[in-house]
Amino acid sequence: MPKITIDETEYEIKEDDQEKMQLLNMLSIGSNSLNLLNHIAQCVNAVQQGKTQELKTSLGVKDEEKKTKK
Repeated sequence: MPKITIDETEYEIKEDDQEKMQLLNMLSIGSNSLNLLNHIAQCVNAVQQGKTQELKTSLGVKDEEKKTKK
């Protein structure tokens, strides 16, 4: 039987209870989607930081410099 934890309480769901199984599947899809979206956001953020640093280096900007250069 599939299990789910809600508010720190574990519940078993009978596989022949289609309504509860559909809800469980929807929650699982939602959780997987959120994990994927968070991973994508972290990857994009890492690339942004890397490319920002690359541009700063190519412009000769030092980390302690606060002025805007053109």
